[in-house]
Formats: sequence, structure tokens, C-alpha cells
Amino acid sequence: MLDIGGLELLVIVVVALVAIGPKELPGAIRTGMTWIRKTRALAHEFQSGLEELSREAGMHDLKREVEEAANAEELENIARGFEKDLADDEARRILDDPDAKKLLEEVEHGSFYGSPPEEEEPAEAPKAVTEAPPGATGS
Repeated sequence: MLDIGGLELLVIVVVALVAIGPKELPGAIRTGMTWIRKTRALAHEFQSGLEELSREAGMHDLKREVEEAANAEELENIARGFEKDLADDEARRILDDPDAKKLLEEVEHGSFYGSPPEEEEPAEAPKAVTEAPPGATGS
């Protein structure tokens, strides 16, 4: 609370001794200590009353819920960022694939779908067999 070192305390005692006098100093110290005790008790009572009111009003629970909601929202934002980064990396990896590039070019030029299939040359008709297979005997 008060950060008073030894030297500062000595200066205060000397000034009080000179200002109040040696006869009145013990009574003044008792009076000052009484005031300090009453002030501390009043501050403690006030603080306890505020804590009790906040517990009764549920402010403590409300504060915890708000903090949890803020943490949950922050986690959701981080997760969305990770998903976006992963999607960007996946799309970049797919688009860098040479097969994917070729497929995209085919789709852009319409040769992937909607174009007539390439015509194949008709296969030759089988030739008629006029000779008997070897080893076959005529009846």
C-alpha cells in the first residue's frame, strides 16, 4: 500500500517530533493509528459489500460467460483463417498439377465435353474362309 522505507519513516518522526512536540507525540500516534484502522475496516467492508452484490446479481457468472464467448469467437476466427489458408494451399497445389492444367484447357476450349467424338476408321470385314482348316477331313 504505502511504500515507506526506513529513511522516510525517520524523517516523518523527526518532523512530527518538532511540529507536535515530545509530550503530545504518543497521543497523536495513537490517534493516527485509530484513523488508519477505521479507514482500512471501512474499505474492507465496502469491498466485501461490492463482492457480495456482484455474486447476488450473477455478475461473476455473466463475466465468465462473456469471457468464454469472446474466447469461442476468437477460436472460430482462427479456425476460419486456417480453413481459408488450407483451401488456398490445396487449390494452388491442384492448379499447379500439369494434368489439372491440361484438363482445364480442354474444358475452356470445349474439347472436354460437348464436342463430337472423334470418328474411328471402320474395322475391316472378316474374310470368308474358303479352305478347310488343316487336319479337317471331308466327310
